[in-house]
Amino acid sequence: MTISMSKLDILLGLVPDLELNADGTWPLLGTFDSAKRGSPGVARAHGIPVTWYSVSQPVSSHLSFIPDTNILSSTFLIIRAQASPSEMLNDSRPVDSEEPAAQRISQNTRDEDYYFEDGNVVLLAQDRLFRVHRSLFERNSAFFSTLFSLPQGDGTCEGIIEDSPIVCQDNAEDIQALCWLIYSSPGDICAQKNPDTIDIPKLISAGCVSHKYEFLTFRDWVLDVMDEFLATHPDKLIPKCGRWDRVRSILILTTTCKRENLSQRIQSDWIRRIALNESNAFTGALRAAEACVDLRNFHGRVYYAHMKATQNISAKNTEPIDIGDVGTYTEETITKLTEQQRSRFCQGYRSLMSLRPRLTKPPALEDNPTCSVHARECISAWNSWWGRVNTDAWDRDAVEMMEEIKAKLKKDAASHSSLYGSYGRPPPCEDLIRAQAQQMVESFFNGLPDRFLIP
Repeated sequence: MTISMSKLDILLGLVPDLELNADGTWPLLGTFDSAKRGSPGVARAHGIPVTWYSVSQPVSSHLSFIPDTNILSSTFLIIRAQASPSEMLNDSRPVDSEEPAAQRISQNTRDEDYYFEDGNVVLLAQDRLFRVHRSLFERNSAFFSTLFSLPQGDGTCEGIIEDSPIVCQDNAEDIQALCWLIYSSPGDICAQKNPDTIDIPKLISAGCVSHKYEFLTFRDWVLDVMDEFLATHPDKLIPKCGRWDRVRSILILTTTCKRENLSQRIQSDWIRRIALNESNAFTGALRAAEACVDLRNFHGRVYYAHMKATQNISAKNTEPIDIGDVGTYTEETITKLTEQQRSRFCQGYRSLMSLRPRLTKPPALEDNPTCSVHARECISAWNSWWGRVNTDAWDRDAVEMMEEIKAKLKKDAASHSSLYGSYGRPPPCEDLIRAQAQQMVESFFNGLPDRFLIP
């Protein structure tokens, strides 16, 4: 006896409970050409004609796997593989080799809070069934609105009955958090405004899954609540997360959604905790930075913060790492990193340590042909100012020295003071000097990831 099907729907994020390969893995579906939103593209998968739809934005994809459930993406593909019964009968797997459908269904349990008898859509996440109201999902999510608008084949009951639910490739807790967001009572909402009752883990799950399924209004509300909480309690969000993977999820979400202030607050507190050498803060931050290209600058700061926190520690039974003419570096944590991470760490350490001696010499000041005393007064003033900065930072590394210059520039600009303070009258080219110093600081920090060979 063989398995036959006339239609197969695969949706990134929503995948029917169907095994295509005998070993239980998803097959290579083939290469799919770009298609405009809502318009079909055509390919062949295992000899079967495939029609697919992009429901979010133009994409081009080689779909060979179902993506990780932690991925934060607003792009989804709906793939409908249509085949004749004779094509599907080519599958020679005996039914006895698979778990009976009735047994699989019996293992699923109804969610205690979000299985409504009057619901008209059934979702399955892991082994948890949710019966919810289609109109609420359809009205608030562009993703589900498009999903529910697609034509169904004759006799299709997917999402209508428990035997054929819409399968979500998410943790049950994430779908439960999404339902909590959709069905929230006024009391639930008010509780999130109170720092004593705010549920950060649930908000993170709800925010990430609502972003994934394009519940944009709900996602923005979650980010607003977290922004308000972090603004008044800057050191409380990370402890309330409970796990570093949750911090990673909310940081990637805020960065992806261009919530710069919120993202920077999370980054700053994370860097502070790395500097304090909190357990797993460094490796957790590396995972977050490596997962999001928009966190490149954060990536460089993570390595530097750990370098500063541990460079004077010598762990027992740990061989020192040779980093060229700078010397050696001995620290237990980096022995647990990947080869690439170790290479980046050591390269950054060597680059920054060798840079500091070179900063004792003032950088060349740009020429100003319109200034008649540029060589005599302006360059001399610039060299004197740089010398004072270098003297004040004699025991600081290159990053700390640049941070001091940045702070001084900001303070002087806010108070409309001269860079030279009481050391003498400002030179004619003070604006040029200030602009060059500002540009130098920005270039340094933008280039910090380069010193760790971060792509």
